Amino acid sequence: MKITHFLFCMYVLQHTTCQQGRLRFSQYLDRNGDVLLSWDLNSSTDEITIELVVNTTGWIGFGLSKNGAMNGADIVIGGVKNNSTYFSDAHGIGQMQPEVDKIQNYNLLSMTEDNTCTCMRVRRKLQTCDSNDVDITADTIKVIYAFGSNDVVSYHGNRRGAKSVIFLQNQIQSLSSNNEILFFDLKIQNFSVLPRETVYGCLFVDLLNVTQKHHIYKIEPIIQPGNEDIVHHLVLYGCSNASVTRKPQGDCTYSDYTSLICAHVITAWAYGGEAFIFPENTGISIGTNRDFKVAVLEVHYNNPHLKSGIKDSSGIRFYYTPELRKYDVGVLAVGPTVYPTFFIPPKMKSFKMYGICKTEKFVELNQNKVGDMIIFASLPHTHLTGRAVKCALYRNGSQIGFLSRDDNYDFSFQATRFFTPYITLKMGDQIVTECTYNTMDRKNVTFSGMGTMDEMCIGFFYYYPKNSVSSCSSFYDSDYIARAVGYNGTELQSVYPWANSVEWDEWKGNKVENATKEGIHSVYIIAENGVALDYGKVVQIDDRIVSTCKNTSSDGVTTEQNRTVSSPNYGIFWAPLFSLFNHLGISLVLSLVAIPQIF
Repeated sequence: MKITHFLFCMYVLQHTTCQQGRLRFSQYLDRNGDVLLSWDLNSSTDEITIELVVNTTGWIGFGLSKNGAMNGADIVIGGVKNNSTYFSDAHGIGQMQPEVDKIQNYNLLSMTEDNTCTCMRVRRKLQTCDSNDVDITADTIKVIYAFGSNDVVSYHGNRRGAKSVIFLQNQIQSLSSNNEILFFDLKIQNFSVLPRETVYGCLFVDLLNVTQKHHIYKIEPIIQPGNEDIVHHLVLYGCSNASVTRKPQGDCTYSDYTSLICAHVITAWAYGGEAFIFPENTGISIGTNRDFKVAVLEVHYNNPHLKSGIKDSSGIRFYYTPELRKYDVGVLAVGPTVYPTFFIPPKMKSFKMYGICKTEKFVELNQNKVGDMIIFASLPHTHLTGRAVKCALYRNGSQIGFLSRDDNYDFSFQATRFFTPYITLKMGDQIVTECTYNTMDRKNVTFSGMGTMDEMCIGFFYYYPKNSVSSCSSFYDSDYIARAVGYNGTELQSVYPWANSVEWDEWKGNKVENATKEGIHSVYIIAENGVALDYGKVVQIDDRIVSTCKNTSSDGVTTEQNRTVSSPNYGIFWAPLFSLFNHLGISLVLSLVAIPQIF
């Protein structure tokens, strides 16, 4: 009965629209399929249209929140009662009832109801310059929702939830025109997950053997039912030598299973991500002499409750076509290296770690046959203490924008983000990766490593046309860092004993952070045909700009204010994003009274 209800709800929600024209992007906010959020972007007006469809005939509402809490959330509530609509733009104030905004920046496009569902469609500016609204940027945003069983707007009970969403994306849903859909699966085979917090399973796999070139155009995770909460990420590494010595499937948590021969990322998926489709002119090439024939599938399991007896056969499904695209896709990984180790002191509210990538050696590694790299998507990755990930782009010594940026990173929602428009990486450009961590809940030093309680700082970038470089990361001199904090002993051979012996405080933590920026980094570049070493320093990231906001109240009075705002970059450079937004003059549908607490 539950399955029938679920399928019925999915059908109803997918075929219910507030007005003509379906929106391009959609995501269920709940596991039962009762709450569907859809949206679309208008780049010419910097506006977003959002639609909420809920399996109820009562009131419905959603909010934009940075942390999933009601306090500070940007909330809209509405419904249909006695053939009349009601709607309001409000904001959360702690555990108090939401307060209606003085300026209504959401324009209600439609509010409809049938015997099963209630549907609300609204439109607003990406940036409203209203302190009661949440700017819609490239950051991960927690969408909170709630609804009632009737039109008495009151406490929701358990009819509520939250889910992370990236609104600013441009994934083109283009499929092969073939009537026959071709795909192949690469999965780990009935792997026994040991009762440890962190377990890695690895398996050598053969890529599909086709007699002529094909393109992979869609990648979809296959997570074994029941294991959704323990499969942390999947990575497929290509092997540059098909004659590599293969190892049997096994636990690779503490072994060098892949080595440099199999260190080239073909694709990656992480917890919270979904299937994604490449732009229609690109695809991963298979079937030629230059393509990978052998790969290693790596599955990371997060098993904090030390469950035993777990078997897993998760993996990745690849959709492919003989209809060739214009460009082959490659993946570039950037950030600080996991080994040699970086570390994060405990009790740090905000600690930044840096990695740099210099592209001059790309030309040498590609035998001078490399041009511009067109980057169209990214997948940022840290572990539990990560709070923000930025990858800034520099050309001729000056920062020209960001390759990617998320100031509200969510470990449980690591989705691939598609850019609008694409970004050009030229040879000679430099990338600075900055990850921000919060270790206030930790008593001991956090080291970089493969475990979930360890940390990483990686930006994966999908680009075309593919070249031989797969990784460009850096590491600092640990001895230099230690001496910046007061160490005066012999040269450190390992950072672990020294870092664990220090009585850390905020001052020492800040000294470590500054030293990672001021010291020389060794840049390590891995390509299919070799490696290269370079050196460089972290360049200061400039991510704030003063912008003038114009607010137009419902009585038509326009006021201006200056404020310092974070760049809302979502894969494009700054200039187009800081247009001055006029607020929409929207009359209030509800009287300006406090709404009962509903979220």
